[in-house]
Amino acid sequence: ANFVVYRFGVFITQMLQKAMDTPEVTLLLASNLPPNNYERNAFRNSFFYEHARRVLFVRQERMESVGDFLVVIMHALSHIKIDDLVDDQNPLFLREFYKAFRICCQDLFFARSRNTPTAQGLVGNVSSANPLEAAFKPARSMTERVNVVGELVNIKVSSPVDADFSIQGVTERLARKNAFLTRAKLKEYLSSAHAPSSRKEEFAMTRLKELRGEKTGEEKGPKSRTAGVKTGMKSPKELLERQINDLEGRVDSLNSELAQVLKTESDLNFTINEMEKDSNISDDRLQVLRQQLNSAEQRKDNLLNKVDYLEEEINKKSKELKALK
Repeated sequence: ANFVVYRFGVFITQMLQKAMDTPEVTLLLASNLPPNNYERNAFRNSFFYEHARRVLFVRQERMESVGDFLVVIMHALSHIKIDDLVDDQNPLFLREFYKAFRICCQDLFFARSRNTPTAQGLVGNVSSANPLEAAFKPARSMTERVNVVGELVNIKVSSPVDADFSIQGVTERLARKNAFLTRAKLKEYLSSAHAPSSRKEEFAMTRLKELRGEKTGEEKGPKSRTAGVKTGMKSPKELLERQINDLEGRVDSLNSELAQVLKTESDLNFTINEMEKDSNISDDRLQVLRQQLNSAEQRKDNLLNKVDYLEEEINKKSKELKALK
C-alpha cells in the first residue's frame, strides 16, 4: 500500500513540474530527517530538501494518509520553486501553493469525469468562452440540470473506510472466501478418488449441494449416487469438523493480531496524553500520532468484524454438526 501511495506522490510531483514549472526534484522517503532552519514552516518536521542533489525527502509516516502526503508535497514544491523554505507567510509562496491546489483539484475533477459523449464534447471546445455553460444551456428544469451533472461527472460519494471495512463488505468477502475454501477442499478429496472422469464433475456438484444443505434435484439416494465408486471421501461429519477447526484457527490468528493492535492503540493513547502536557511538542508531531491512532482504531474495528463473522460461522457449523450426530 505504501508503494502505491509513494508512486502517486511521484506522479503529483511530475505533474506539478509540468503544470507550474517547479524544479525537477527526486522524491524520496525518510524515516528520520536532519535538523533544519525552516522556522516558520508548518511542515518543517515532515520534509527536508537537499539543494545540491535536488532531492525532496518526506517523512514516511506522512504516507499513512494520502491526503496529508500530497499536501506536504505540494507545500514543499511551492517553497522550493520560490527558493524560500522558511516562511509560510511569503506572498510568493502562497501564490504558488494555491496554484498547486488549483491544479490538483482540476485533475481530481477530470479524474471523476465520465467518458460520455457530453463530457467528451467539452474537451478541447474553444468555440465557447465557458463550455460548461454551453452544456447546461439546453436544460430547463432542475431535474434536467441534475441529469447533465450525472452525465458529466461521477458525484457519488462513498467513504473509503465504509466501502472497505463495512460489516456487509467484510461479510461478503469472507463468505466468498469460505465458499472458495470449501470447493478447494472438495477437489482435494476428489483427487484421491477413483471415480470415472465422466462422473467427477457431477459428483463434485452433488456433494457441494449436500454440504450446503441444498436439494440435489435427484430422487436417487446417496447409495445409488455413489454406487460402484470407491472413494477416499470423508463423511459430512468429518468435513464439518475440519471446517470448524480451520475457522477456529483463523479466529486464533485474528485474535493474536487484534491483541497487537490493541497494544498499539493503548501505547498511542498514552503517548498522546503525555505529549499534550508538554508545550514543547509540535502540533505536527501530535497530528501524526493522532492519525496513527485513528488507523489503529479502524484496523481494530475491522478485525472485530472479522472475528464476529467467523464466530457466527463456527456456531452455525457446530449446530449442523450436532444435527448429524
